Amino acid sequence: MAAMTTVDFLNFFILIFLCFFSLLCYYLFFKRPKDGFDLPPSPPSLPIIRHLHLLLSVLPHKAFQKISSRYGPLLQLSIFKIPLCLVSSASVAYEIFRTHDVNVSSRVHEEAQAQVRSRGIRADELERFYARLMDKARKKESVEIGKEAMVLTNNSVSKLLMGRTPPPPYIQSPLSPCLLGLCGIRYLQDARYELERFCARLLNKARNKKSVEIGKESMVLNNNIISKLLIGRSCSVENGEAEKVRESVTKTMGLLKKVLISNMLGKPLKKLGISLFGKEIRRVSSRFDELLERHLREHEVKPEKHQNTYMMDVLLASSRDENADYKITRNHIKLLLVELFLGGTDSAAKLIQWAMAEIINNPNILERLRQEMDYVVGKTRLIQETDLPRLPYLQAVVKETLRLHPPAPILILMSLSQRGFLLLQDLSKKKREKVLKFLPFGSGRRVCPGANLGYIFVETGVGMMVQCFDWRINGDKTVNMEETAARLSLTMAHPLICTLLPRTDPLSLKLKIPS
Repeated sequence: MAAMTTVDFLNFFILIFLCFFSLLCYYLFFKRPKDGFDLPPSPPSLPIIRHLHLLLSVLPHKAFQKISSRYGPLLQLSIFKIPLCLVSSASVAYEIFRTHDVNVSSRVHEEAQAQVRSRGIRADELERFYARLMDKARKKESVEIGKEAMVLTNNSVSKLLMGRTPPPPYIQSPLSPCLLGLCGIRYLQDARYELERFCARLLNKARNKKSVEIGKESMVLNNNIISKLLIGRSCSVENGEAEKVRESVTKTMGLLKKVLISNMLGKPLKKLGISLFGKEIRRVSSRFDELLERHLREHEVKPEKHQNTYMMDVLLASSRDENADYKITRNHIKLLLVELFLGGTDSAAKLIQWAMAEIINNPNILERLRQEMDYVVGKTRLIQETDLPRLPYLQAVVKETLRLHPPAPILILMSLSQRGFLLLQDLSKKKREKVLKFLPFGSGRRVCPGANLGYIFVETGVGMMVQCFDWRINGDKTVNMEETAARLSLTMAHPLICTLLPRTDPLSLKLKIPS
């Protein structure tokens, strides 16, 4: 009798569990919200994963292209419970970024409303900092103020860097004058000097018959230019500072991808992902913080050497301005400079590598480029940014490279802040004229602020390599153009390694070749 009672109880428990589990699955994965909005069409989906299976066969941007060509220019997709809007029409993109730009300028963040920013530090980090100090006070332990402040800064910067929230107003005030000055004569002269150093370094490798990894050398070039524009000098090679910065940039891009993927898997897995990557995030953040703090102190101790000529000086002056509309702090300055380091180093280097790969694989394009370069620039001096308006074919090559191999092919951080607005009255109309405009740097309020400067750096870098060198592929006759998305940016699956021969006499260019 006792055994029979036990069996009935187990069956009853299993039945209740199955009912509860079925209702939970239906509510989470099958039930669709009835908002009353006219949503875009959606391809057939699977339970739980929804449209994830459509993105697993190829790279995400190519998978999206395949989906849009089959189902239409404006689609609603879902990955688990994350809603996505796939736009692959020029007219729809124009409508979104121009008419509804305000509604798509926010960053995805589930707790954006609960997040409190106070002088660049999250409220939860301040509470943890206060609790840590109170614990030391109760234990009567001594406190090293500099070390504790460094811990607070690292945690805040890492969370601000990895968090994605609506555009903070304090960034808008100091950013505008700084970016307007980034194309001034002083900055372009500094960039020209770094380009000459880059050419001299390649000439030295050619003289010593060394192979060149174009992606790595391009990252060195762009990192030096960005460092010169932001802090007034290139990162030092002797003490390993330059290599640390480039390594930190590469690791940060990889960490961003991991965090973004974990955010898509729901809150439990999101917290697990943050805990798994937290130590690595803090390590990378600490490297950036040490570098920027050292340069901030240098600019503060010896202001007579700078006189507000570089971006860091402008930001420091703005932080000391008591009449500023938005008060910025050292954390804001560090965060802004880190974002500029990330945006200006990795993407431009990848673009130069893709452009050179396409040029090497197409000798007819290389020959036409050289004819244009020889006619406009000649062989007695290096290409300069002032030559670019007279080099339309070079500009066309760079733009076509952006179309074929965009460094960031997917705008994954956009979110809608308004629900239910109508995009277009009639999506079935197709324009017959060929669309020649594209958005490689985004658009609207989230447009890349350094787009024009990026064009200058990439076009002069590619132009110099075409003008001064003959390039040969090691082993194969053509470059392997296989793509990979190991990080957020689209890069080559196999590094582009070449041998080069000087095409131009280095003495005629008046370059000082390092020994």
